[in-house]
Amino acid sequence: MATSSSLGSLAGLNLDTLMSNIQRQQSGRLDNLAQQEKSYTAKLSGYGKVVNALTGLKSASAGLAKAGLFDPVGDDPATAKPDAAGIKAAVKSFIDSYNATQKVVTGLGTYDKDAKTGAALFGDKALSDVQSQLRKAFDNLPGGSLADMGLSFDKDGALQLDETKLDDAIASNPKGVKQFFVGDDGTSGLNGRMAALTTALTGKDSPLAQASSEASDMLALLGRSQDDEADRVTALMAGYRAQFQRLSLLYSDMGVASAFMSDQLAVLKG
Repeated sequence: MATSSSLGSLAGLNLDTLMSNIQRQQSGRLDNLAQQEKSYTAKLSGYGKVVNALTGLKSASAGLAKAGLFDPVGDDPATAKPDAAGIKAAVKSFIDSYNATQKVVTGLGTYDKDAKTGAALFGDKALSDVQSQLRKAFDNLPGGSLADMGLSFDKDGALQLDETKLDDAIASNPKGVKQFFVGDDGTSGLNGRMAALTTALTGKDSPLAQASSEASDMLALLGRSQDDEADRVTALMAGYRAQFQRLSLLYSDMGVASAFMSDQLAVLKG
């Protein structure tokens, strides 16, 4: 027996249930668009986090070039030495910022094998370029090697500092330490490389900026597509509802006519 509903029933079908099924089927594309929008929103947010981290790294690298940081301290030129504590503080600040940037970049590109899902920028070329260029900035610096300055990378790519080695380098080779971190010209050392690199990576023509712009454009397109699709589904469902209402009324009228004819035949048969 048919179940009554706001649309009525037709040939044993509950029209409200049928409408609900059609609604779910038609909403599939909307769900897909919403999922894409979520993905691109996460990408855009991820690019912003990378830019913010790189901007912080640029500021920290500028601290290595603080005026007078590597100048000898003391009245006697023969015994004057750079302020080891001040240099280490600047180096530590730079390392903290570098590792924070590395953590942001690495986290946005990870893949969860258990959940079988990637982070917001997993497989993203712009992110991969940032990661590789950051590491290359430490290659062939003047004044000595990473190890000479007490610096090294752990297995996760984080920068580590051996303070004793840095102290020894400052005491035995202050000129080399200054060259390594700032260079003779103030730009060829580590701070200058990082300043130039972070500027290039966050500039308006950088791959990162272009990827961010593309994600923003996609979000705008998806927003318009969702509006169009929602309007289409609404119009379609309104059309189905109107058709079902007419069919339900027609079916009802046919039932009334059938009952009337049965009554008339019964009267004629006496």
